[in-house]
Amino acid sequence: MPHIVGERERKLDDYIASGDRHLTRYNAVGADLNRDHVNKQYPETKALHNNVLRKYHIDYMIDLHHQGANSERDGKLVSGSILYPTSPNADEEVVYRSKQLGAVIFDAIEPTGWGHLGKYVGGSSEAIGRNGIAVEYGISTLLFEMRGMSDHYIGSYVIGQKSNGYLIRQTVVALDAAVRAIADGSIHEKDVSFWDTLPYQERRSEQ
Repeated sequence: MPHIVGERERKLDDYIASGDRHLTRYNAVGADLNRDHVNKQYPETKALHNNVLRKYHIDYMIDLHHQGANSERDGKLVSGSILYPTSPNADEEVVYRSKQLGAVIFDAIEPTGWGHLGKYVGGSSEAIGRNGIAVEYGISTLLFEMRGMSDHYIGSYVIGQKSNGYLIRQTVVALDAAVRAIADGSIHEKDVSFWDTLPYQERRSEQ
């Protein structure tokens, strides 16, 4: 991490992440930062909310994550999974636009031949970024869980270099499609009915 000097350095005096690569989203004191979007107890979460979410007018957000490598849809391993805000307190219009964002991603990835998406099984807690940010700021959010990781302390999460290439490509395709649809306004015309039939991903049984 670059050394920050001056006033900005003084503001980071209580920053508790070590900067090392721990292969986890937990910070240096073991807190799950994606469960801190209500209390905002930790400096990493406060920085996101104060310096980004409260500072800019944001219409859409894609929350990129990695999941395990063993989930499937219709008997085929997924390349990723998606989900809109599921908090009961999320505004209906925000959720609808989130579903349209998901439709943009799905329509960009599914026809590629290498992309295969399922619906993520996710909770409704507003401590989760996808939910809390939608409720507090009215931002239409989409969780996008990518299959597997290049390295992880759980061996079954790790996928090979070829698969990683597909996932990098999947990220680029998804973000490019989203930016283009938002820029030209076509996102507002997206049909969201595919969500009604998109199956939840299931964990493939270990052999």
